[in-house]
Amino acid sequence: FLANNVTPATMVLDFPSEARFVEELRRGWDVVGISFIVANFLKAKRMAELVRRYAPQAKIVLGGHGTPVPEVEEIPNDGVCKGEGVRWLRTFLGEDPERPIRHPILSDSFGGRILGVPVVDRAGHITPGLGCPNACFFCMTSSFFDHKYIPYLGTGKEMFDVCVAIENALGFRKFYVMDENFLAHPERAYELADLMEKHGKNYRFSVFSSAENITRVGVDFLVRLGVISLWLGVESKIETFTKNRGVDFASLVRDLRDRGILVLTSGILFLDQHDRQNIWDDIRFMVGLEPDLMQFMQLGPAPFTPIYRRYKASGRIME
Repeated sequence: FLANNVTPATMVLDFPSEARFVEELRRGWDVVGISFIVANFLKAKRMAELVRRYAPQAKIVLGGHGTPVPEVEEIPNDGVCKGEGVRWLRTFLGEDPERPIRHPILSDSFGGRILGVPVVDRAGHITPGLGCPNACFFCMTSSFFDHKYIPYLGTGKEMFDVCVAIENALGFRKFYVMDENFLAHPERAYELADLMEKHGKNYRFSVFSSAENITRVGVDFLVRLGVISLWLGVESKIETFTKNRGVDFASLVRDLRDRGILVLTSGILFLDQHDRQNIWDDIRFMVGLEPDLMQFMQLGPAPFTPIYRRYKASGRIME
C-alpha cells in the first residue's frame, strides 16, 4: 500500500531472510522502511543495525504497531511513523501528502495449506480504511489511530471500482476486507450493494464488524451485500462494552449462521473481573454461542492503549 502511493522506485520484502535482506541493502537504496509489530521488536532492531552496516547512506524509517513501545528509540532510525503511514511517508519524502490514495491490486494470500494440503482460496484484499472510534480499552489498533476512522475508500463507488479493478486484473470475485469495523459506515455498504446489483456483480466479502452495527443494518442486508464470513468481537459477558450493550449474541450468531454466513467470535480472557470460577463461565458462554470458529485472546496492556495507561498509573507495569 505504501509503495503504491509514493513516487520513487520501491522494493517490498515480506519477512525476508537475513541473507535476502542484506542482498537488497547492497543495491544502494536511499530509504529503508521497517514495519513491525511489538512481538518483532528485536527483529526490527536487528534489521536496522544491518542497514547501518551494509547501507550506511540509507535513511531508516520505522512504522507499524510496534512503534508505540517505549524502547522504540533503541532501534536506529531517521524517523518514526505512529499512525497513518501513507501521508506520513509522502511528507517524509517531500511529496504532497493529500493527493488521492491509490489502492493497490492485491491478492489476500498465497500458498495456503491445511495439514500440508494446498488450499485453493482465491481472494482479493481491500483496505477501505484504518482505525475505529469505538475506543475499546484493550484495542491497540484503535488507539494507534487516535480512536478515529481514516478512510481510504470513503464511498461505495470507490470500493466498487477497486473490486472491479481486482477482478479485471486477477480474476477474483471474493474479497477480504481489512477494516476494523466495516459496517460502522452503512451508507458506504448500501451504495456498494446497489452498484453490485446494478452491474450484476455477485461479489463476496469477509468482513469485521461489531454487533451494534450488524443489528443496525440487519442480517438480511449482509446476505444482500454478499458477506460470506464475519469476525465478531463478543469479548465477554462479564465486561459489557458499549458496542455489545443489549445484544442477544445467541440469537445473532444463530441468525448469521442460518443464512450461511461463517461466524468467527473473539473473546478475552484474564480481564480484571475474572476469577477462577467466572472465567469458566465466560468460556462456556462463548462456546455455547456455537460459532463456526472461535478465538480466545489473553488480555495484555499493549502500549498506547487506555488499559496500558491505567495499569502504569496504578503501578501494575514496572519500567
